[in-house]
This record gives sequence, C-alpha cells and structure tokens, in this order.
Amino acid sequence: MLRTARARTAAAFLLVLDAAACGASGELGAPCELGSDCDDGLLCDRHAARGSCQPPHEDANEPPLPTGGCAAETRAQQYELGLEGDGAWARVRFVDAMPAPPRRGDNVWVVDIHDDAGMPLDDLEILVDPYMPDHAHGTAIRCEVTPEGTPGRYRLEPVNLFMPGLWQVTLTVRDEVDEDAIVFSFCVDA
Repeated sequence: MLRTARARTAAAFLLVLDAAACGASGELGAPCELGSDCDDGLLCDRHAARGSCQPPHEDANEPPLPTGGCAAETRAQQYELGLEGDGAWARVRFVDAMPAPPRRGDNVWVVDIHDDAGMPLDDLEILVDPYMPDHAHGTAIRCEVTPEGTPGRYRLEPVNLFMPGLWQVTLTVRDEVDEDAIVFSFCVDA
C-alpha cells in the first residue's frame, strides 16, 4: 500500500514537471493543434508533426509555390462572391471579401452562416484558423469575429495570410450544444 502511494506521488510529480517543461497553455513552446491554441504573436508550428507555439519565422526547407504560382495550384478554391462551404450542420457563404479574391496580408471577410435547413445562426462562437499545409504552420495574428447585425452574418478581421502559397482557413463554429468545421482553401501569390 505504501509503495503504491509513493508511486502515485512520483507519477504526479513527473506530470507536473512535464507540464512545466512544455510551458503553460498558449505560451512559447506549449503544445498546440491550431493557431488559436497559442497566445497572440505566436503561431502553431507543426513541422515535426507535433505542434508547438513558436514566433513567426522563415524556414529554408519550406516548399516553393508550384511553377506558375497560384494559377498552377489545383487544391485551391476560386473565390467568387457567394462562395459556400459546408460542414456537418452549418453552411458558410461569402457575402464580401476585402480584398477579393483574398490576397497576401490582412483580409476582411463577411460571411453568412446558416444551418442545413437554411436558417441563419446567431450567437455562435467562431474560431478562424488560417493554416499552410505545405509549410506546417498557421499565423500569429488572431482573427476577431464580430456579428454584423443581419441574422447569421459575421465579420472576420483580420484573416492574416502573410505568406505566398496555399492557405486552408478553418472556421470552427460552436453553438450551445455542437461544433462544426468548414474549410476554405485559397492560394496567395507573392
């Protein structure tokens, strides 16, 4: 019995040490899965498959844009007013984008979010996570989401696409009982 209690105490101590070594949630070096897991000014760097919160940086090993730039990128969606993306129960439709199509730097998106029956969804928690799959990192700039006054309409600002290449922007939508994810893929030229 005494041996079991000592083993539990030792295991708890090791867990505390491991958590301290990784850093507190969101801080530099802390484990992450999404950019929104990190504090402002840090991005979720997933180069080694396991993510950690890191400052923005250049990586000499990052793959270049395909020859021909974004015109040759086959994984990207073509932006157009009214572009829609579907999740399991939520649908997102672009009402506006500044600039349009999305470009390198800070973008402002205005979207309508409806349920699968077409009814506008209000009072949502929305996380915006820009991510570069070819570079295995997101952005350090946190996007603010503001309801626009029209039922189901939200302003996303800034959607920071700071590097040229393919960006997958995930909108995680949460209501009081459920969560859904809608992904848009855009290529940004230099």
